[in-house]
Amino acid sequence: MRARLLAFRASDTRFAPFRSDPAPNRMSDTPVEIRLHAVDLERLRAVAAAVARVLRAGDAIVLSGPLAAGKTAFVKMLAAALGCPEEVTSPTFTLAHFYHGSGLGLIHVDAYRLETAQEFDDLTLDDFLDANAIAVEWGEKVRDRLPPALEIAFAADGPETRRLTVRAADPAWRDRLRDIGVASQGLGPCP
Repeated sequence: MRARLLAFRASDTRFAPFRSDPAPNRMSDTPVEIRLHAVDLERLRAVAAAVARVLRAGDAIVLSGPLAAGKTAFVKMLAAALGCPEEVTSPTFTLAHFYHGSGLGLIHVDAYRLETAQEFDDLTLDDFLDANAIAVEWGEKVRDRLPPALEIAFAADGPETRRLTVRAADPAWRDRLRDIGVASQGLGPCP
């Protein structure tokens, strides 16, 4: 089944943490959001490839969702799209894996077992962001320790499909998020 782009909008709410109070004079905090439903493995691969095309050194991706929602599968597809030849596995027990792409490297972190943000800081991964992007599963736990991030939330949408919400509030991500929406859908963004 082909995924449908349900929403692409800039809202009037602040992004992180999610709040409902209007912030009309804070355009830099206004999130842009893409919602994709019926995302199967083929569509997830297309989204990962679209993200890989706009990813830069120093970028962060926060991946959230329940266990077995597709976060690690997404990182595997993202690494493949970046040209990483290594087998991608979950870093649940090692906390971080490094993958070397054809132009950009990828740091894959699983924050599930981290109990404090200080434990994330102790990994000193920011020392490696000059040549790598970072994708953090359970990244909502350490969001405030990351550079402005692209956030991808995963949820079940059927037995073989997922629902993705892809958001960014930082101006550095706005145009790139629109490119992701267009590329992953093959459609122009909806108003």
